[in-house]
Amino acid sequence: MLDLRHTVLILLLGTALVACSAGTSSTATGEPASSASSPVHPSQAAGSEPADTGRAIPDGSYAKTATAADAKALGLTDHKFLSSLGSDGKTTFVFKFQGERFTQFVVEKAPEPGDVGTLTYDAKRDAVMTSASDGCPGCVYTYRWSLIGDRLSLKIVGHHSTDSPKDVLIVRFVTEGTFMKQS
Repeated sequence: MLDLRHTVLILLLGTALVACSAGTSSTATGEPASSASSPVHPSQAAGSEPADTGRAIPDGSYAKTATAADAKALGLTDHKFLSSLGSDGKTTFVFKFQGERFTQFVVEKAPEPGDVGTLTYDAKRDAVMTSASDGCPGCVYTYRWSLIGDRLSLKIVGHHSTDSPKDVLIVRFVTEGTFMKQS
């Protein structure tokens, strides 16, 4: 079996983001970024609990568990990648936000940093994460976010990179979704 931390780190930092360049802007689907999108801000999020109306993701750690079935549903079919998702076919990803910094961890047996960088917000209050990792320094991914109770939802709404569609799928698999706040 492949070592999940090694494989995912390579995929995150080597494969998925290596082609980044700050000069190209596109959406998660590979289309040019458009200023006509209508983002959903935290105050517009639907749900049974009131949405957080803050302008920034609250400091803390947020985790999600993803499975090989989730990867396949997203269109990731590479056997080597799917087999790296732990012996039970799933793994946990954690974002830690602290002020203007983020760290993304891959957790199999123990948390291992997968990415680090700065966190800012654009005029639409979307979260802008700029990687400082060796694999892709300066790569920028922009996320629409909402927080309802302890549930942080992240969705890529744009990126400044030359990532291939497959690479963007890997980034989506790891970074998009609903993350639960950890105590």
